[in-house]
Amino acid sequence: MKTFIKLILVLWLTAVFSFAQNSEEIFNRGLENIKAKKYAACVSDFKAYIAYEPEVPQAHFNLGLCYTELENHADAVTAYREAVRLKPDYYAALVQLGNELDVTGSYTQAISAYNKAIRIDPNNYSAHLELGVAHNNAGKYLQALTSYKTALLRDPDNTSAIYGIGLVQYNLKNKAEVKKQLDYLILLGDDKADLLQTKYDSLQTVVKPPVQVVKKPVVKTAQRIKDERDVAAMNDLGFDGAFVTVVSSIRETAARAGKVLLAVKRNDILSLVARAEENGFYKVVDEKSGVEGYIAGSTVVVKFTGNTENTGPQLNDEGAGESVLANPVVSISNGETKTTLKIRLNGTLYLIPPQTTKDISVTAGKFTYYGWSPGIRPTSGKSTLEKGRRYSWSFKIYRR
Repeated sequence: MKTFIKLILVLWLTAVFSFAQNSEEIFNRGLENIKAKKYAACVSDFKAYIAYEPEVPQAHFNLGLCYTELENHADAVTAYREAVRLKPDYYAALVQLGNELDVTGSYTQAISAYNKAIRIDPNNYSAHLELGVAHNNAGKYLQALTSYKTALLRDPDNTSAIYGIGLVQYNLKNKAEVKKQLDYLILLGDDKADLLQTKYDSLQTVVKPPVQVVKKPVVKTAQRIKDERDVAAMNDLGFDGAFVTVVSSIRETAARAGKVLLAVKRNDILSLVARAEENGFYKVVDEKSGVEGYIAGSTVVVKFTGNTENTGPQLNDEGAGESVLANPVVSISNGETKTTLKIRLNGTLYLIPPQTTKDISVTAGKFTYYGWSPGIRPTSGKSTLEKGRRYSWSFKIYRR
């Protein structure tokens, strides 16, 4: 009898071990099929895995991704909802759930999903961007503008957000505002400029009867014309620069009444934080002092670098982190002996003291960065971080 019990126990343990081993193999096979774009096969894999392990939110999320690629929206919604049920703070699942609900016209539910994601991670641009899409589709244009602009604050030069603002302005019949976004997309060389151009061309210009009012034309001074020509003829600086043409000030806000942070003089060169003007002002950083603020666009001539994505530091992938489900971690070192490094990741400001390394956990996906410090040329760019990985940065310091 005892021998029989031992045999049953051995068989049971063997089955449990085989079960765990098989489920891990199935999960990994599902991931490989996603990479290989074999979406029907990955549906079968993750459904089989869930039959073994029904309480793993990542499995339901991956199943949802497979359904999304197959345009099976109803099953995708079910999978993402289950992932969120198991893990209520699952940011990526909430965003994907919102996307599927938006596609099926369930705008109110989609907006609710995006707002939940934003409460979890308010500094990630993606939920704000998708919320703008849902608001626009629902005809809530003012809310859509707010969401798109918030996304741009967290991811400057995000062409999807710029295009979204253009679409909202098109729906509001604001032709001049559509033109602004169109010019911005053309400047960035994005293909979505062609789509917005079609929208812009379709807006009928209202012909008003002539009014007998003589308007004074805007006339540039000879010095301004010369400054613009001289800056245009310069070699690429390797960063977006603003050349000061007259005595001016960097202010705390984008307004002439804003508090003065630093006085600047002609021939000073400032670094642009963002290419788009805000209320007629550019956001800039003074390299020498490290002061960040706004300067009137009429007092500077700007020169854009050819490729801002080549100006940033080398991002080193240090391998897998502690958990495959964890957010990526970026280790940033400040090797300077006296100055504090300031860096914005998707709009959030971090301070790295001298001779210090700081580990920062960020949301996986695309993000932008902008780093500066007194006496150090600012650096900016974009990158993409994968979930569960650890990265490090080595900043190359430029001095003049």
